[in-house]
Amino acid sequence: MAYKGRYRQGRYYPLSVLCRQGGVPTWPDDCPSAVFYGNAASGGASAGLTERFKLPVIEPARITGWFGMPYRLAQDFGTPGYYSVEYRFTIEGTAYTFLDYFQIVPGGTNNGNVIGLAYFPRPQGNYLVQDLDSGRLAQNLGPNV
Repeated sequence: MAYKGRYRQGRYYPLSVLCRQGGVPTWPDDCPSAVFYGNAASGGASAGLTERFKLPVIEPARITGWFGMPYRLAQDFGTPGYYSVEYRFTIEGTAYTFLDYFQIVPGGTNNGNVIGLAYFPRPQGNYLVQDLDSGRLAQNLGPNV
């Protein structure tokens, strides 16, 4: 079990697992699966927060058995506290499980972070249009924007 740090809602969590058998990186029988769990002490659910999904391979020519992807911490991670992610895979019919955990801290938003911003002065008011990393556009109106 490894602590992976603090994150805010809307950020990306780096899912990553190195499949090993006896400490040696090895290709598993199938792609590893991952599922997030909440911590009951922090108000999270005791059951899985997401559907179990398969992880893609990362750089198969350079590193044997390394799988992962960035995962956006959306509405399921609105409650601050500790969460864990479980990686499951099999090698030669033997099942393996690895756990990582991380902390969700207050702040952030389900919509993601601002990656682009445009200012539009109009007669009825001044507008800010924000391009969010979730793919949404947010519009703010204010007389003194």
